[in-house]
Amino acid sequence: MSYDNQLVNEYTELLEGCHMGASTFKIYLDETYDMELRKLLIEAIDSFKKHEKILTEKILHLGTDPSDDVPLMGKVSEFFEKMKVKMADTDKTLDYALNAIDMGIKGVEKFTEKHPDLEQEVKQAIDDLLNDYKITYQKLSDYKIRRMP
Repeated sequence: MSYDNQLVNEYTELLEGCHMGASTFKIYLDETYDMELRKLLIEAIDSFKKHEKILTEKILHLGTDPSDDVPLMGKVSEFFEKMKVKMADTDKTLDYALNAIDMGIKGVEKFTEKHPDLEQEVKQAIDDLLNDYKITYQKLSDYKIRRMP
């Protein structure tokens, strides 16, 4: 595998994670009527979309067509997520969102452990992505605390 192919694969793996995050949070958004939670979910979706755009541009710059959809296993997960959230109240949806973004954080951290010798440009993209995930997690956590009786 050439270095560019390896780089494309790494960016693609991150891009697919962003697609899954955006898709999952869209499910949560569609199923909640709490205005403050909706605002936070929209912010999270916007963050996912920002990183999708950045990663897509990097892949295109390397001369490859990026994935523009959730991978097959993600589609299966989406189905179960839709069923799970269908009857959830705001607190449960908030818990699902916290768990999902935590899974994203752990996934990005695992990615960096799996690829310790990434070039600086990729490391920067990952750091930015991870930072935004952590900000999203913190905002959702703060909202959960404010909702406690």
